[in-house]
Amino acid sequence: MVRNDFINGPNFQGAYSYQAPGIREADYRALEHPLQQSIYFSGEAYNRWNYGSAPQAYMSGWNAAKNITNCMADASSCLGDTPLQASSAYHVAFNMYMTLMSFILTLILSFWRF
Repeated sequence: MVRNDFINGPNFQGAYSYQAPGIREADYRALEHPLQQSIYFSGEAYNRWNYGSAPQAYMSGWNAAKNITNCMADASSCLGDTPLQASSAYHVAFNMYMTLMSFILTLILSFWRF
């Protein structure tokens, strides 16, 4: 087993999610709604005030699962989206995707042995 010291590693130096400039409360609210009632967003970065924590990751996944099961049980309880919400959700999700890809690349480089 190899244990990595991420904080002191030359390629990693710790990481956490952050809010990109221009993110608004409406963007976070838009992510509460699935796109076309089929793509649900969740994760530790999907809460404006408590991002970057394991409890937030758990609660976000729990809420998404609850919304999915409620929608499966009763179609009238499905959260819908509007074009504005879908557009906002897309931009926030894309930003978070790019952050995740950057994190994964950094993680790979931190384990890479030259």
